[in-house]
Amino acid sequence: MMLDHYLVTSSHQRRKWLPATQWVRIAVDAPVDIIWTTDDWQAVQRTKAQPNDLGVCWSVIPVQGVPALTWTFYWTDVPRWEGRNGTMSPIIG
Repeated sequence: MMLDHYLVTSSHQRRKWLPATQWVRIAVDAPVDIIWTTDDWQAVQRTKAQPNDLGVCWSVIPVQGVPALTWTFYWTDVPRWEGRNGTMSPIIG
């Protein structure tokens, strides 16, 4: 995987557009499960965000060719749901 094939988003900076890329990296500042879908919640995936040496928890989600990406967080150390969804739609053009 090459770095230019990633799009980075976070709990503080929610991007709305999904450029032509292969992966989205979601970074948060606490342990979290990322619950996500690419088909309007018909099929649901659960991915754990893994901490790095800097204390940032992150996960990589494959998005090449998907119509949209929608996700929410389950904060595992609290525990509680985020209470809102993040959504990215593809850039057309």
